[in-house]
Amino acid sequence: MYWPVDIVLTPTSLLSIRGARFWDDFKTTNIPGIGSVVSQTSATALPCDIPADLQQPVGFQNTPRRQNTFFDLGTRTYVQGDCGTSR
Repeated sequence: MYWPVDIVLTPTSLLSIRGARFWDDFKTTNIPGIGSVVSQTSATALPCDIPADLQQPVGFQNTPRRQNTFFDLGTRTYVQGDCGTSR
């Protein structure tokens, strides 16, 4: 939002007042609620029994790694006044 106001004080002087407000409420969306897992070694040749759906090759990734932002609020407000005269 931006609010400019110009006031003529005399035929040779002007008062100018400006104000603005910036507001940003940032949140990420559509990021899965599960943690990212990357297989560094194979789970196919182990001495114990692992369910077939959990046996994945090296480098398997269940979901991409992404940063999730739940709350990021940024605001800035300013007011500026200027007065000018001419001869």
